Amino acid sequence: MKSQLGYGINASKKHLTDGKFLKYISGYLKQNKISPINVKTIIVSNNLLTLTPPIQIMTSLNTLDLSDNKIDTLTNEFTQLNSLTSLNLSHNKLIDFSLLCNMTNLKVLNLSHNRIESLPLDKFTNLTGISELDLGWNELTEFDYEWMIPLKSIHSFSVIANKITVVKNDNGVFSKDFGTPYAQLTPNCILPHLFLGSVESTTKPFLREYHIEGVLSIGTKPLYTSKKVEYLFIQCGDSISDDVSSHFSESFEFIDRFITAEKNVLVHCVAGVSRSASLVIAYVMKKEKLTYEAALAKVKAHRFCVCPNPAFAQQLQKYKPH
Repeated sequence: MKSQLGYGINASKKHLTDGKFLKYISGYLKQNKISPINVKTIIVSNNLLTLTPPIQIMTSLNTLDLSDNKIDTLTNEFTQLNSLTSLNLSHNKLIDFSLLCNMTNLKVLNLSHNRIESLPLDKFTNLTGISELDLGWNELTEFDYEWMIPLKSIHSFSVIANKITVVKNDNGVFSKDFGTPYAQLTPNCILPHLFLGSVESTTKPFLREYHIEGVLSIGTKPLYTSKKVEYLFIQCGDSISDDVSSHFSESFEFIDRFITAEKNVLVHCVAGVSRSASLVIAYVMKKEKLTYEAALAKVKAHRFCVCPNPAFAQQLQKYKPH
């Protein structure tokens, strides 16, 4: 495929292994009489690669899609693709991506759906030209907004659906610019059998892991539904004009049925920060006869990111449990 910008090769869904990929590319170039230096784009998604391919001969390559493979190893030769500006390595098996930090010309990097547990902080700051970085659906357990400061060109960043339990230096400015790190997979147990989480907590593996039999969704529907789980959806926004307190009674009845039967119930919204947290705080106020401040502290002790919006906080302060 040729455009004014050069040639593109689409090798997706070819069942290519590491060895077969190189033979395929070599044959494609020979058959179509294309010089490697004229190739600008390669798509190799949905194949069987385990290594990043040694294609440094393609000195003009600027876009490479290696998504949906089995790549768990980055090679030094791969980092010699100095003209590469867009790289998609999503849906692979990477644990470490420190070698990619040597590719300082990268502007777009997608590493979502891998197995990354931590950022290579000693090299991460080399990515000064990166504008889009996706680290969603990995295994990160903490996030520090100060890590982003050296990335002067960044304007799109995601760490959703990791396992982050610690967020540092959240100064508000970064929170506005980047997606929340609070929308994480792992729900938190607030009281025996009562869990609070984000919408990401509603995926099948977590419902099974935490033995969830009831899901109360407020403002957003679950990502996955099971015939073995009972669901309740409550429509409610997260603005100063919304009244979360009008849903307390219905929510309490739903939660009580499961806790009384010693079954686990999950309460979630999008991030598990404001709407669902307000329902759980109110429930704790009622069940343990606590003030709003005491209940908030109790819930935050188990889920650090809890923060009802100002309108919800005011409604909770006025709430008088019977």
